[in-house]
Amino acid sequence: MRDKLVTRIPILLLLCSQVLLVSAAAGESVDQPNQPASQDKLATDIEVVAQRLRATIHKPWQIEIGEREIFITYPKQVGYTDWYANGPAINPEEPTINSEEEKQRQKAEAAKTLHQKECRFTLRFDDKLSLTDYQRISLDKEKQRDQLRASVGRIPHKFDDYLPRDESDRELLIAYRRGMAKLNEQVLPDLYTSEHSIHLTRSWSDWELIGEERIIQQVVLLEETLARQFGVYDTLAVAKRRSPSVGKYAPVAGSDYRVATVLGKDIYRCEIVPTHEWRTQREEHLEKHGEASGFETVDGHRKRRLRSLVWKPLVDRFREEHKQEVEVTDADVEEFLKHHRRAIAKQKLPETKQRPAKTPEQEEFFARWYLGNWKLQKAFYEKYGGRVIFQQVGPEAINGMRDFLREQEQQGRLKFHQERLAKIFWEPFIREKPGVVLPNPDQIFSGDWASFYASGEHDH
Repeated sequence: MRDKLVTRIPILLLLCSQVLLVSAAAGESVDQPNQPASQDKLATDIEVVAQRLRATIHKPWQIEIGEREIFITYPKQVGYTDWYANGPAINPEEPTINSEEEKQRQKAEAAKTLHQKECRFTLRFDDKLSLTDYQRISLDKEKQRDQLRASVGRIPHKFDDYLPRDESDRELLIAYRRGMAKLNEQVLPDLYTSEHSIHLTRSWSDWELIGEERIIQQVVLLEETLARQFGVYDTLAVAKRRSPSVGKYAPVAGSDYRVATVLGKDIYRCEIVPTHEWRTQREEHLEKHGEASGFETVDGHRKRRLRSLVWKPLVDRFREEHKQEVEVTDADVEEFLKHHRRAIAKQKLPETKQRPAKTPEQEEFFARWYLGNWKLQKAFYEKYGGRVIFQQVGPEAINGMRDFLREQEQQGRLKFHQERLAKIFWEPFIREKPGVVLPNPDQIFSGDWASFYASGEHDH
């Protein structure tokens, strides 16, 4: 046994020395940045973030500013209960409580066991740690943890509760605890903005649980809001070696900025940038097939996402408000398909160019999709007028769509927060030459499908 101890302890010492090196490297990246932010700029940046949080985090939460921190505090003391890793199991034979009175009585009894303390989130601002450095340090630390755990893996244990059998086990366990303590001294940040990293801490420990249901709901909503406001360093992805993807949101400057507000809901830049999965798939496609015509670019993806996130909720509301005009009926589908089938039959395409015949279900799906867009564009044209162009999805009341969106903006249902992205959004609606302008929009939107197919307008 003594021989085993002699051979294993040097490994622990080596691991501890490596931990110290990792901690030192981490300290250079986080604790001693090359270009620390000035105190005045830091204070200004914190104030800007605090103002944004005040606009998005609603009562009862209170927001205060410290020297390097933002405190988000619940105004009253909150009840907590202690959490036990090996707590007693629930008795499966315990009778179900059906009485509402009994449920309330048990809740009242449980409330007496809660201990009261404050509920506070602290955002401590630090100099920016790049995603590359975060990933490198996280992977190094995880590797060290794996090696330390392996060094004591033969000692009997349950979770992190080790039971040394003799002096050699105790020596190994001491070295293991020291190594883990060194690793835990370097705390990596949780969130980031374009200028700073942020350490997020809570006023309760990992061994406490909030015992009031309504407060739990408030806390969950707050955490969801913070996840939308900031970029999030993703420790889980690092732990699972998902290199090089780090961060729930794409690693770009300003992922925390609001782009627009639609029907009271904010849209953030992190929602329009390509995800890591999208970029990976695109790179794989380019590697295999090269740049193909019509293949979506990164910039094109951003534009499409922005227009989709703004357009869809507003159009959904318009459809609901004008249901009678835009709803597609069975009679509409039957009339449309009757003329559509005749037009297809008259084409008499060569056999090599003929497409496989659609099933009745496929035909109906196509008809409802086409008519849904056609009726929507007809409603825009009849309400706002203006030019109509022909797109792959059918006629498009381009000026009517523009005027509809301007109206939403004037009514406060749509608001852009970044001028550059607002210009990108409006660009297709204000072009001098938006596409093939149809000379007869009244006829196109008349619903006379016999004339429509006879005129060849569907072939544009």
